[in-house]
Amino acid sequence: MRACAFIVLAACGGSLVEPPPMMMPADAGDPEWEALLDLTLPANAAPPADTTNRVADDAAAAAWGQALFFDTSFSGTLLESDNDGRHNGVGMQGQTNKVSCAS
Repeated sequence: MRACAFIVLAACGGSLVEPPPMMMPADAGDPEWEALLDLTLPANAAPPADTTNRVADDAAAAAWGQALFFDTSFSGTLLESDNDGRHNGVGMQGQTNKVSCAS
């Protein structure tokens, strides 16, 4: 499980994606909303450094994680009966190498 979390986090280690703008609730004075806003990074701020992740800024680790995230060679046989090619599935039932973390 830790390896999967590392892979996903490493795959995301490239560029930051701008989050959508936050919508203010009808009651903007709500203490819970104010607490949430206190925890929100400014739109142009980089996340704080993670001292517990020794490969957080390693471009090779990020590239490896991204490659694994999009790699379909780890997937086995499609078993679901709705994978019949007529729907928006990933392939036909019985096919292999069709699914990655990204799909």
